[in-house]
Amino acid sequence: IDEYLDDTFMLFSSYGINTQDLQKWRKSGNRLFRCFVNATRANPVSLSC
Repeated sequence: IDEYLDDTFMLFSSYGINTQDLQKWRKSGNRLFRCFVNATRANPVSLSC
């Protein structure tokens, strides 16, 4: 979660959106999303990673 939040801050803290920062942000978001999906599949009752 920290990596995703850091990438979000870096992406939106400047005046323009850099393509490289956008790609990094999307990758960290996808990793975070997969973490929750995999945790839910492994243990449907718990939503923790």
